[in-house]
Amino acid sequence: LHAAVVLEGQPDLVALFVQEADSWLPLGELRMPLGGVKKASLAFTGNGDLLISTGKGHMLRHNIRDGSVVASAVYDLAQKGEEAAWQAACGFEGQDTRVVHLSLSKVSSLSPSALGWQPSIVLMDIPTAAKPALFQ
Repeated sequence: LHAAVVLEGQPDLVALFVQEADSWLPLGELRMPLGGVKKASLAFTGNGDLLISTGKGHMLRHNIRDGSVVASAVYDLAQKGEEAAWQAACGFEGQDTRVVHLSLSKVSSLSPSALGWQPSIVLMDIPTAAKPALFQ
């Protein structure tokens, strides 16, 4: 069993831990894309990689055994000038090259002065490449 966290005092690092017996032991550290961000999503994929996604549009998949970058991509969830608030991302079960993103889009209701947020889910590719781009 593994855990990944971003500590408040070190927002540019992801700390990895492994559970052995009744204890959590440090496994290693990975750098956050672009030296840290205000909002990030950490998710383990089915094949044991760690997917790091950020509100700035970066997706980075690391192999947690050796720390290597397996895949990386940049995305833009805003469409046609909409204001979107990215929330989180995770791998798409059974498809290692797909990532599901949750975002909220600002929408106007029947009243012009009332605004609301509508959730949306977007499925994107994060292709595995021999030499993926690095965002560090």
